[in-house]
This record gives sequence, C-alpha cells and structure tokens, in this order.
Amino acid sequence: MQNFFFMIGLLGLVALTGCVILPEGEGSAASTVQYFEAEGSLEGTGVGFAGYWTRENQPGVFLQLQTLRNGVVGGEELSDLPPGSGGDPVTGQEQLGWCLSAGTTWDINETCSIHAGLGLGFSETWQEQFDSDLILGSAGFYNTSNGQSFDLEACAGALFKLGNSWVLDTGYNTFSEALYLGLGYSY
Repeated sequence: MQNFFFMIGLLGLVALTGCVILPEGEGSAASTVQYFEAEGSLEGTGVGFAGYWTRENQPGVFLQLQTLRNGVVGGEELSDLPPGSGGDPVTGQEQLGWCLSAGTTWDINETCSIHAGLGLGFSETWQEQFDSDLILGSAGFYNTSNGQSFDLEACAGALFKLGNSWVLDTGYNTFSEALYLGLGYSY
C-alpha cells in the first residue's frame, strides 16, 4: 500500500509541475495511438494512447495509457480453489493489464523530441480449468484469479515529426516489456 501512495504522490508531482510548463503560445502538442506486442508476464497485442506537450528549450510533459486484454476464460468463477482441484487440467487463460505513465519531454531539434517517465501498472490473470470428475457441478469448467498486481513501471522513447502534422512515436515500456510504435497528429 505504501508503494501505491508513493506512485500517487509521484504522478501528482508530475501533474502539478506539468501545469506550469504546458505550452502557451510557443510550443507544440501531439496525440498518438500506440501498438505493442507484450512479451513478459503479460502476453499479447496491446494498444496505448499518449499526449505530449513540448516547449522550445524547456522541458515539457507527457501522459501515456497502455492497455492489454488477451484470452478468454469460461465456466463458473470461484474465489478459492476447492480441495483436490490441483490436478485439474488448465484449459484457458485470460490476462488484463493497464499502465498509466507520466514524465518529461525534451525537444532535441525541430523534428525529434525524447521522453521518459514513471507510472503505475496493474495486471490480473485468470486461469480456466476443467473439473473432470464434476465435483464442482455439471458444467465441468471453472476459473479463478491468480491474483492482482500493482507495479512501478518506467518508459522512455522518442517522437519524430513526419512533415507538418504527423508524428511517429517509438519507445519501450516495462509494463509490456516490449517496444511500442505509434502514429499521431501534432497540433
């Protein structure tokens, strides 16, 4: 729980300081949609959304949300496994995860800016099993949660301007343990 309050405080600090440096007049903003293939404790295809605010010769801020849902489980949801269910075969798995990150951006030149930040990630995995001896009912299938996890996450990347309005967003996030690629619009 202490980590949770630390993360809320950290995100609050970034948000408060970001309010002071958001571009007014000079500066730019960009929004992107990201794609990634998670390869760590979470697996599958995910999407992200990010907003970037930069100023010339000053730090800016960004906010990023990445999310992933993979697989499907069925059957009755049980909060606790009954005795003797340890040998039941696993027939499916479902994963859900999201990460909210915030941090600093810095313009390198007119066409490139870099960003890095911290965030809070959440994940939960459900496991579907088949009850071959039908102790738990006539359906035979049941699912349970393997637990929830809140973790500190980090991300870093670069934003490249492609002409006057389009931007390419690339980077790495420890939530997905993968590179992400995004396309967006600068205004």
